[in-house]
Amino acid sequence: MFTCVAARVLLKLPNQKSKSGWAASSAMMISALLLYLPLVAGSRSVSWWFSIAENTTTDAANMAYLASLPKEAVTRVMPDMGAIKGDGEEIYDGKPWTPKPGKGTGIMYGDAWVWWLYEKEVATWYPALRKAVPDAKICPWILDTSNATMFHEKVLKNATAFISDAVAIAKHYGFDGWHIDYEDERPSDSYPDKHDDLRKFLKQFADALHAEGKELVFDVAGWSSLLSNYTNIAASGIDQLQDMSFYARPGSYKEDLASFYSQVKASNPTSWATQAGVGIGVYYDGHNGYSEEWTENNTRAFLSEVIKQGGEAIDIFRLCRNTVDDWPRADWWATLIAAFATGTL
Repeated sequence: MFTCVAARVLLKLPNQKSKSGWAASSAMMISALLLYLPLVAGSRSVSWWFSIAENTTTDAANMAYLASLPKEAVTRVMPDMGAIKGDGEEIYDGKPWTPKPGKGTGIMYGDAWVWWLYEKEVATWYPALRKAVPDAKICPWILDTSNATMFHEKVLKNATAFISDAVAIAKHYGFDGWHIDYEDERPSDSYPDKHDDLRKFLKQFADALHAEGKELVFDVAGWSSLLSNYTNIAASGIDQLQDMSFYARPGSYKEDLASFYSQVKASNPTSWATQAGVGIGVYYDGHNGYSEEWTENNTRAFLSEVIKQGGEAIDIFRLCRNTVDDWPRADWWATLIAAFATGTL
């Protein structure tokens, strides 16, 4: 797209009387375009969320789908291995799973260290995923909880140990970082210093990961007073806030995007566009009991609005190529996501 723009601009230059002047102008124009290009093309990111190790056939199909996309359209993958959560109802390789070392111990319960116990299970998917998307960053879930009491009384009070384990585990397995999904619902977070507590924890975690060349992403949402304090969370220095508020494409998305972006920018005026990730819920496709919130036309309009407002990051919720759900189901999803990522939308 930008090569064509350059050609159109340069075609005007031979009208100049001086050959040397034309050459100088051409050189200046090319230099200007080269400076501009990195800011527009190549800086966008697309993250993909999906379950892993529940079914090997689905895993293989998910990986094949990701591998079929342009590399620009798969910036980050965030595999969610249910077996490590500590919930006795999780599935591993198609069968009910007994957690190690038992129910109530895992990343749903603030135990980062349980990753040390899953070497064999990680080996069943990680090498294949790395091969399928060699240019993407792999950032599994390190915390998945909705319990504010547990988060404060266990994770935050033991933040240094939690983070130390997480960094060492990421280095051990070769992960590029971690993903956190903390949704304060049961019970909601009513701690008096909750905003400061969350920001300080995320900063400590992000700083430790950055020191090892790794990253931290965190889910945010408009329904929670804690998770909608985007300025506060962005100030922690994490690599991306992934806003779940857009999964079902709310009618007010233009205003919501502007508000989200402005709040992140207030804390990060330089790289806010990549730090502010916008969630897209591709499973809202009218199948399997979900209402159809996304069509080819309104998805194109939505992505165009993200670009218009300066956003550079989208997050896909969720990938599930299992022949039943098959999200994304329609071929146009891949076309539009690739167009967004490569700057051709």
